Amino acid sequence: MRLHFCLFALLLGMGSPAFAQTGEDLATSPVPYRTDFRGLDKEDLLTAVEGVSRLKSLQEEPPAGEAALNNRAEGDLERIRDLLRSEGYYAASVTFLVERSTTETPPTLVRLDISPGPAFTLESYEVRLQPPPGFASPQAISLTALGVKLGERAQASLVTETQKTLISALASQGYPLAKVTEKKIIVDHATHVMRVSLITETGPLCRFGEVSVAGLTRLDPAWVHNRLPWKRGERFSPKQMEELHKRLVASGLFSSIKLSTAKTASSSSPPEPADLPISITLTESPHRSIGSGVKWSTSEGVGAQAFWENRNFAGGAEQFRASAAWGSIRSGVDLSFRSPDFLAVNQDLVASAVADHQRTDAFTSESVSAAMGMEWRLTPEWRLSAGTKFERLFEDRDDEHNRYTLLSFPLAANQDSSDDRLDPGKGNRFRLQFAPFLSLAGESDGFSRVEVYDSHYVTLSSSPRVVLAGWGRMGLIFGAETEQVPSNKRFFEGGGGSVRAYGFQHVGPVNAKGNPVGGLSALAFGGEVRINVTESIGIVPFLEGGSVSTSQNLMDTEGLLWGGGLGVRYVTPIGPLRLDVAVPFEQRAGDDAFQLYLSLGQAF
Repeated sequence: MRLHFCLFALLLGMGSPAFAQTGEDLATSPVPYRTDFRGLDKEDLLTAVEGVSRLKSLQEEPPAGEAALNNRAEGDLERIRDLLRSEGYYAASVTFLVERSTTETPPTLVRLDISPGPAFTLESYEVRLQPPPGFASPQAISLTALGVKLGERAQASLVTETQKTLISALASQGYPLAKVTEKKIIVDHATHVMRVSLITETGPLCRFGEVSVAGLTRLDPAWVHNRLPWKRGERFSPKQMEELHKRLVASGLFSSIKLSTAKTASSSSPPEPADLPISITLTESPHRSIGSGVKWSTSEGVGAQAFWENRNFAGGAEQFRASAAWGSIRSGVDLSFRSPDFLAVNQDLVASAVADHQRTDAFTSESVSAAMGMEWRLTPEWRLSAGTKFERLFEDRDDEHNRYTLLSFPLAANQDSSDDRLDPGKGNRFRLQFAPFLSLAGESDGFSRVEVYDSHYVTLSSSPRVVLAGWGRMGLIFGAETEQVPSNKRFFEGGGGSVRAYGFQHVGPVNAKGNPVGGLSALAFGGEVRINVTESIGIVPFLEGGSVSTSQNLMDTEGLLWGGGLGVRYVTPIGPLRLDVAVPFEQRAGDDAFQLYLSLGQAF
């Protein structure tokens, strides 16, 4: 008996470790595999299936054992069925089979057999609107307006997206409290069609009610109320809410903005519209900021600027800005102040003071000026301004020393519908400036100056991003001869922001020394194609032309000069970094063979 027991113990002792080790290996050994999808003929559907498959996405991470592989495959079955149903294949079937490799080096094959079945189509789509008792029903919303086409594939996204479109369409009619209360979807497997029925409680017709503002610490709530694009009692409009949001964002005063409507509206006498309270919750951002910038070009040299700004100077969103500039062309100090809603809503008081020194090939000047005026915001895009400006100017030109004391009354109209300040992709920018100048002392008898500028942007393609951009400028001075007009009021072209192929101010007539003299009229224009090669790199071919004349004839194009070039853009979080190389098509004596420009933001 003892002998048998020892033999059994020996056998047990010898066998148990080997058995335990084998079991551990089976439980934890990785199982490399590859995935094969079969049964799908449509490439887009196959791509979508592969996109939701964890077998596919985790193929480089083998599961620990065959049981884990089976679990991974079973999980894919329901994910793929859900995808196919969402695409309108409600009779789809999906199975899988694991085929172990017969070679000494796996991987195992996991085969998914997919039979999508017939594509179900949308047979009917019914929308029933139910207003509250006493209120009129909104206008019926057509299936076309909802983006529904009967007979198309019955995708699940069709139902969800259509509900969003329906609620948005009702809000645009003044029913912002509408909600879908009953949704009936019938999928008929016998006829392979889908029928949809929605019942929507529209809520009352609403008008803008009381507006409450919360979260302000220093800013006067009256400023926010003055930004409202509607008046109390007007019919509710989502577009007006969007416009308010744009205005608040454009102010730069807030780090967060939340606009919301009340969940209920009150009406004392249906069918009169109900009053819908509006809540505005704001978080003020720091009102003070500092900044700086640097630019360089072969024609203008180095330029640097620094500024300090307070966007809520006295609690009413007053803007005060002080900036200093230093460069090869201009150095100076600028102070500006803006008081919004001065005496009336959308009417701003603006004031400025400038002291600067300019040194160019055409002239050297020192000047001080002060200006004050009013600006009116007619629409979100259009502004008009009028004011008075006093200037004292000391100028050296052609070995002459001139002094001017001028009083002007500048008028301006500005329009800006562009979508981005530094890198616009669409929209337009227009500027018209007119100013009569009176001479209080000095060598001028007075004159008038008018300038028109326009630029336009069109996105030709979004992927890759391709933008066609163009600009044009015309200017005219009348009432005086060229010698009676201070040099810094004459028209010059050439350099950055103008005809880039020529040096700063070097488009136009020159004197005996070869220095530009400026003119009484100017015409310049250009265009470029902004092409994003990658998400961060772009190339920009451009073509520009311009002329300056001492006559008052805008159509005097005898001196029209052309140039072109190629730019590179590197996209940064604060705007594109620009490097342009421009070449003149007609190189005159004294003209450089090319010009280089380096700065932040597009050329125009």
